[in-house]
Amino acid sequence: SRHFTQDMGKTHETLSVSSQHYCFVIDALMDYQRASKKDDYTYKLLVGQGPEGIQQVSDKTTELGVLFISDRSRKHMNRVFGDNHLEFHPLVNSKPYVFIHETHPLAKKSVLTLEELQPYPCIMYELDSDSPSVLQEEMLVPDFYPQKVTIVNGLYQSLMVMQKCQGYDLGTGFISESNGAQGVIKRPIKGFDDPITIGWVCQKAHTLSQPAERFIQLLQKYGRDLPEA
Repeated sequence: SRHFTQDMGKTHETLSVSSQHYCFVIDALMDYQRASKKDDYTYKLLVGQGPEGIQQVSDKTTELGVLFISDRSRKHMNRVFGDNHLEFHPLVNSKPYVFIHETHPLAKKSVLTLEELQPYPCIMYELDSDSPSVLQEEMLVPDFYPQKVTIVNGLYQSLMVMQKCQGYDLGTGFISESNGAQGVIKRPIKGFDDPITIGWVCQKAHTLSQPAERFIQLLQKYGRDLPEA
């Protein structure tokens, strides 16, 4: 039986990724899994906020983390990466968007203002209270204090609030129809086009596993295919 377990170790493939709420990361993982020829694997995708992802890569819960940095947070984030012995690799550039459902009263407009959004519920993702707010996706837009807030902890709940309650989601998140986000559209926010970089982190001087290397190639492919930022 010892021989059998050694054999299992050879064939068993693992890939573990933390990510902010990005559909393109889910798409890349689904693509990876569909193409897998392995009889024996464990693939893990943990979706959450930036600080959780940093913590998970730092303590080896996951090998890779996908998150964004903005011009405003870059200095702070570089310090956070340094403190956690992580290195950041850019993938794709974007800017802040509002995500709404195509049935939303503002859907016909090509650019939205913060004033227009105030009457509707702003969707925010739950974050550990001790994490610095500069990492919040919602903090892409400085000094914006929505009157109505719906706090969720997953993409599915976010989509429900968009469809049923005219909610909106501020973010860089790339939402795609392939994973259930039918009818979601994105609009630029007037006055906010600060560049944002989405990238991946791993531990410093870490030699990537083969699955991680192949997965990063898929992330780059899906990053290139994203609608022009």
